Amino acid sequence: MDNNFPEIMQEEEEHILKSYPAGDTAHPDWYIYEYGNHRKVLVEVNHETGKVHFLREL
Repeated sequence: MDNNFPEIMQEEEEHILKSYPAGDTAHPDWYIYEYGNHRKVLVEVNHETGKVHFLREL
């Protein structure tokens, strides 16, 4: 993903700095989002709808 990640709801003052595949071959739609406040989250991207589902904090 060339930093063209789907739209997601963001809390105020949180900006996605990086988005990259989680590297799990069993779950190719899982991505890691890194925010400007050093927070990392694991999300699942539904490529059919463009929606992003939060899975957990890292």
